[in-house]
Amino acid sequence: ETERSEETVGGPIVPPPPSELDRLYKLARMGNMKRIRDRAADLEGLGSQYVPFARKLQALARGFKDRAILAFIQQYLSEEESP
Repeated sequence: ETERSEETVGGPIVPPPPSELDRLYKLARMGNMKRIRDRAADLEGLGSQYVPFARKLQALARGFKDRAILAFIQQYLSEEESP
C-alpha cells in the first residue's frame, strides 16, 4: 500500500530551478504561506514535471508546516550546491 501514496502525487519529485527554490525558501522563512501556495500553483503551470513538488509544497503550506517546508526545500537546495 505504501506505493499508492506515491502514485497520488503523480511520480518522482522534480525540484524547480535553483532561483525558484531560493524564492520559496525565503517565503518559508518569512512564514508567508499564501505566497508559497501561489508560487506552487505557478510552478504547476511551468511544467508537468513540477506538479508533484508543487502539490507537496501546497499540502505543507495549507497545514502551515513552515519547518517542514524549510526542510523540504533545503534538501533540494543542498543537492543543487553539490558539485
